[in-house]
Amino acid sequence: MDRNTASKFCRVELDKYNLKGWHVRITQDPNMSFLGLCMHNDKCIVINAFHTDIHPDDEVYNTIRHEIAHAIVGPGLGHGPMWETKAKEI
Repeated sequence: MDRNTASKFCRVELDKYNLKGWHVRITQDPNMSFLGLCMHNDKCIVINAFHTDIHPDDEVYNTIRHEIAHAIVGPGLGHGPMWETKAKEI
């Protein structure tokens, strides 16, 4: 998947779940080991550019949805029951 497509998909998902004020950032920092990251303080979903470049589209979409679930349930809940329920819904 190209980075622009990943960014646009993330923007659509943020809007779909009414996450106003949230934005998307693509990082090219090779030291970042994550595939995606939800930053509640910055209201930002960060996508690892290298992940989007080499992984199948379905994995990239799932990573974005995973981070959207974190954004919806809020900070401090990790991968607990609330997050898991929301992630399955998405």
